[in-house]
Amino acid sequence: MLTAVQFRRRRIDWPAALTGVGLGALAFVAYLVDMRISDAITGVGGYGINPVEVATRKSADPWNGIWASLLRPFNGGWESAGVSVPLAALGMVLGLVVLRFLPSRKLLALGFFAGSAAAGVGMLLNEPGLVTGLLAACPLLVGGLVCLGKDDLRVPLVRRALIACGIAAVGIVATNYEVGGAAEWGGRFFHQMLPLLIPWLCSASTVRAPL
Repeated sequence: MLTAVQFRRRRIDWPAALTGVGLGALAFVAYLVDMRISDAITGVGGYGINPVEVATRKSADPWNGIWASLLRPFNGGWESAGVSVPLAALGMVLGLVVLRFLPSRKLLALGFFAGSAAAGVGMLLNEPGLVTGLLAACPLLVGGLVCLGKDDLRVPLVRRALIACGIAAVGIVATNYEVGGAAEWGGRFFHQMLPLLIPWLCSASTVRAPL
């Protein structure tokens, strides 16, 4: 609904608003049906429809959920930790940051990208394992957001995508489990945002951080 508002003209785009209402209603009905199915199979109902109760249930833990679903570059305890994944992600992000704010230091950026690629080779040589943190599995989300400029934010579709993903991310974080999505890959609850964000982030990285 928020993304249907035309902020400059202070009027509502009714087709977009009705689309938003329809999608919201569909999600709500799907949630109710899911609870009924869960109750029929397991005998244990869902968490109800009160958002406060959903966010304050015993299994909800936003802070640990952030670590598990957004940041953790491995799965499970620290005995599973390695250096290849965080180094690969960090190298990509730092390379894009250098190209964005220090465009004359292309050699430094190339060094970061080379380090990221070398770490990627290290991942191929190591035993395979899950990466539960979204930002570790998809570092372009961080680097791409850094590369977004004012011109990008003037595009209504980009603004709407960012607002919609921001609202969804806040809702997921507020109601996330302590273990995030459990044995997930890259924060699976956040996956529906990627098709909305990746095209704009790739475009911004190409335009404002050319190597």
